[in-house]
Amino acid sequence: MGKVSKEECLEWSRKLAAKVSASFYNNTVGTLRMILDVAIEKGARALNLAKAITKRRIQLRELHLPEPEQFDLLVESIGDADAWCSRDCADLVRFLACGGFRKTEAANITGNGKTPT
Repeated sequence: MGKVSKEECLEWSRKLAAKVSASFYNNTVGTLRMILDVAIEKGARALNLAKAITKRRIQLRELHLPEPEQFDLLVESIGDADAWCSRDCADLVRFLACGGFRKTEAANITGNGKTPT
């Protein structure tokens, strides 16, 4: 841990940046910084050279959402599908769309009001 150089950190970051999304890259750089902070606390390093790595700018994608009428037709078609759970699925789509949840929040929603462990 004590032998990692600034140049090695920068080279690693250049290679990683070419392979992964900006958010994955930024999270990974943040993790490296935390690891080197622990190394400093334990006396294995004097400086956190990963702080020289700049994070990437995240480009927000333009959202192309359906018009309210199109969304209503979509939910209606889900509800009218010929499956035993069609109505429940339509209700779930409407609930998730109107709830404004993030993906991780939606993944942790349960029907019993309890947070999964």
